[in-house]
Amino acid sequence: MTSQESRPTPADPMPSARTVGGAPSGMERDLPPVLGPDAVGILEASTFMFSNAAGDVPPRSIGGLVHYDTRYLSRWQLTINGAPPLVLSSCIVDHYSAAFFLANPELPGPAANTIGIRRQRFVGDGLHERIELRCFGREPKSFELRLAVGNDFADLFEIKTTVRDRSDRISRSHSADGSELMFVYSNGAFQASTEVHAHRQPTVSTVTIWCGT
Repeated sequence: MTSQESRPTPADPMPSARTVGGAPSGMERDLPPVLGPDAVGILEASTFMFSNAAGDVPPRSIGGLVHYDTRYLSRWQLTINGAPPLVLSSCIVDHYSAAFFLANPELPGPAANTIGIRRQRFVGDGLHERIELRCFGREPKSFELRLAVGNDFADLFEIKTTVRDRSDRISRSHSADGSELMFVYSNGAFQASTEVHAHRQPTVSTVTIWCGT
């Protein structure tokens, strides 16, 4: 998570607050979905992460990883065999850290609540997250754990209204084994980047897939 130069403030910092081409104003448009009453936010200095109770940031929501005035992650979603985990509990441990305790839903393979998932997260010099799995029962279990990652580099002014489409200025690359992703955004002298690293290969018989969008 890096940036060069100060981010210029847009001439129109809240694009949804006016009518464009006959479209309704920002007060009339659909706003980004909220993350629910149990949303979890953690903060360290000028960096904060805001997610739902499962620890996820759905795309086009108001959540994400924000540093100063730029969002560096706009999607951060964990699924097991394509389904979101069930939330058992979640809590803020410190102002800069949180923990999420989850379980698998009913799946074609494993029965519900036979796989425990713990996500430990903290911010400070970036975002750090540890994901631990525990399988209950004696039978071997096969499943796919997927983390979908996305970034729009939205300006802080836009997150709760309408985010500009910057896709033509965002490049994405990944390592051959899929354990690293990089997003780079350039706008004149301003450049920002997000690097996502899986520092440890899974020690159980599963496959971890980064899905960048």
